[in-house]
Amino acid sequence: MQRLDDILETLASTTDGKIAYLKLAKRLGVFSASLSPLLEERMQRDHAAGRPLLSVLAVSSQTGEPSSGFFDAASRLGYTWQTAQAFATQQQQNSRQFYA
Repeated sequence: MQRLDDILETLASTTDGKIAYLKLAKRLGVFSASLSPLLEERMQRDHAAGRPLLSVLAVSSQTGEPSSGFFDAASRLGYTWQTAQAFATQQQQNSRQFYA
């Protein structure tokens, strides 16, 4: 998990830091199907610590946005939003500010 944390925290400190799910899986040496539980665990830790949801930086290579799994997990943690896009953008901005 530390390696995931390092990758995401480094991305957050860059101007437009995002990483495609497949690229993240390769960097971690895991199958892409294994990412969801890892990213959700990070979301739970961020939420519990009052930090921005850093998992928002892992995105679909096709859309450049987090998958529905991110929003499902955020909803289970009690987050609400007007639009998914606005919520993702806000979390990305908050992450960059927090880890700058």
